[in-house]
Amino acid sequence: MKAVLCRQYGPPDALTLEEVPSLEPAEGEVIISVHSSAANFPDTLIIEGKYQFKRPFPFVPGGEVAGTIKSVGAGVEGFAPGDRVIGIPGWGGFAEETPVAANKVVQLPDGVSMDAGAALVITYGTTHYALKDREPARFRELMDELTGWLAEGHVNPRITARYPLEDTARALTDLKERKATGKLIVYTDRGRDEG
Repeated sequence: MKAVLCRQYGPPDALTLEEVPSLEPAEGEVIISVHSSAANFPDTLIIEGKYQFKRPFPFVPGGEVAGTIKSVGAGVEGFAPGDRVIGIPGWGGFAEETPVAANKVVQLPDGVSMDAGAALVITYGTTHYALKDREPARFRELMDELTGWLAEGHVNPRITARYPLEDTARALTDLKERKATGKLIVYTDRGRDEG
């Protein structure tokens, strides 16, 4: 399988696309065949060594994905190969496959695109926190309004660009230049989702 590797801290163009062995799930994990992986501002900090958590080299960046379950590890219930899911691996999302603890995986409804699913957790979660922390007096009003938009099908992630897995470095460079004002999606060619 293909994966984007960070072998040393540096700018996005220091990342390399490499062929690595396919994965097997550990106990309590699933392997997700990645269709879409969101690139977020923390990803740029992680590859530059500026984030509070550091991984040993080499590692695959990418903290949120959407895809289908490829395989299920021992002790995992409620998921089967082929299920559409959102996963929060923390690392490993910029690859064709990623291992994710089953408690960090949720089903993705059929009506939600893979791109939207990949963009849901960190971007919307950060927005939720910002609204609640910065605008507590208006939080209920804003959440009611957003819930109404969601029910009517008007809320979609703002996807500003799509890149093939091979162009992850360019996606992260673009993201850094935008200072996280937009949302970028990195996806595998095999799993491109136009929905």
